[in-house]
Amino acid sequence: MEKIKKSGKFMFFLLLCCFLLPKSVLADAVAGEQYLVLGKDLKADELQAVLDILGVKNPEDYQVTYTTHEDEVQYLGDYLAASVIGTRALSSVLITKTEENSGITITTTNINYCTQEMYRNALITAGVKDLDVKVAGPFSISGTAALVSVMKSYELLTGEKLDETAMDAANNELVTTAELSESIGSDKAAELIAALKQEMFEDNGVTLKNIDDALETLSENMDVTLSEEEKEKIVDLMANINKVDIDVDAIKTQAAELYDTIKNISSEIGDKQNVIESIGAFFGNIINSIINFFSNLFG
Repeated sequence: MEKIKKSGKFMFFLLLCCFLLPKSVLADAVAGEQYLVLGKDLKADELQAVLDILGVKNPEDYQVTYTTHEDEVQYLGDYLAASVIGTRALSSVLITKTEENSGITITTTNINYCTQEMYRNALITAGVKDLDVKVAGPFSISGTAALVSVMKSYELLTGEKLDETAMDAANNELVTTAELSESIGSDKAAELIAALKQEMFEDNGVTLKNIDDALETLSENMDVTLSEEEKEKIVDLMANINKVDIDVDAIKTQAAELYDTIKNISSEIGDKQNVIESIGAFFGNIINSIINFFSNLFG
């Protein structure tokens, strides 16, 4: 009888612990765990096309959720025109949790507006880590809503609630980078935004007070020309991102390939004196860079 009492107390203790433990602990995803997010408005033939692209033979074998048009408007309405968002939720994604510090990998099919690096940059801002993401459309679509799907499914998969401010900044970043790519190219757009974001969080003397100067220097170093409207949008984006508590090592661990591209950017733009040469700071001391820039301009 005494053993039964002790056993009962032990079971009660275990149940109590389960109720008291944070949901994120109980719902921690393990490597290999998957989640399938489908556009709610896919027609039968479109759904089959997406499943074929994602390599999904039987959706019932996966944890499945849906992204609605209302979700897209909620998260993207402040940054995209209704004509770009469209009227149907079509973007679909398959996410797979990967090992710690393995980074974020992205593959896209039938996505014509957002590149892999744009998705990855934005996901880092949102706080997403260690994920393999496959994004697909039934035919050529913008893919802007796929970011909403990834963030939504990441929360369900890991049990970790993403910060709303970070999610908003991530959507802002994706749209701004995509728009910027139309004038300077997708690669340089992703690199410029990533480098500027990194400078803000690496304690290199870059703050919102001198972000205009930093942007001017970086765009000069990368040999890109920005319109005043583009500059204003980028500065507004950085003000939005500045509200987010971003891990300064996130790009290095979650987007190593992009980090290597940025740190080696000096080899791509010639002999400019003020370009980064060390891995420790993407563009050296930002103040010296600004001085060099204006010295060359007016000297």
